Amino acid sequence: MNKIIDHTKMKALMVEKNKKQRDMANHLGISLNSFNNKVNGNRDFTETEINKILKLFETEYEYVFLPH
Repeated sequence: MNKIIDHTKMKALMVEKNKKQRDMANHLGISLNSFNNKVNGNRDFTETEINKILKLFETEYEYVFLPH
């Protein structure tokens, strides 16, 4: 299942929570390069990573990820 992220919403949430890309990569336990690939749609986020993102931002799946 392709998990397409809404870049605008992700960036807004990162700014709101004062999180840099490096912070997000560390939080997810992945490299910065992997995070960049995933946030830019080149790779899929795992279910575990998605759950960590949603918990960190205290938001719902549909807010951060686009339907397809």
